[in-house]
Amino acid sequence: MFRFITICALVASVAAVVHHGHEEEHHYDGHHSNSDDVHAELKSYHADVHDKGFEYAYETSNHIRAAAHGDEHGNHHGDFEWVDPHGEHIAVKYSADENGYHPESHLLPTPHPIPDYILRSIEYINAHPYHEPEHHEHHQVHHEAAHHNQYQGSNSYHGHKKF
Repeated sequence: MFRFITICALVASVAAVVHHGHEEEHHYDGHHSNSDDVHAELKSYHADVHDKGFEYAYETSNHIRAAAHGDEHGNHHGDFEWVDPHGEHIAVKYSADENGYHPESHLLPTPHPIPDYILRSIEYINAHPYHEPEHHEHHQVHHEAAHHNQYQGSNSYHGHKKF
């Protein structure tokens, strides 16, 4: 099953690149592609599926490039790149494993840095952990008796009264 999915993915990606390169007309409502995109051709292609995993790489004449390899355990590593309509080089490296997909690129959003006062607070908390006060059994019994007497009051009746 792993081989079948991998082969299908490789064939689909190459077919999309090859098909895109042989289109007669190209209509696109967004950014206009240059003529290199419309007439892109496959410059190089390599794919191999074997017992221990897979590997593939391809490059097109319009500067689209991708390469990946993976093992039989589902660990994949690869990268892909292209030039966007504004001329900026886009590159993404990734790994994928049992913990998910992990892309790396200067274009991906990153979290804000943690402020210094928060870091100092965390250091203080780690250095001075909170400890629950210990309750002694004698103290607990005395506390429960005091709590009980508080609600009994001096007007409460203990015993039998004849009318």
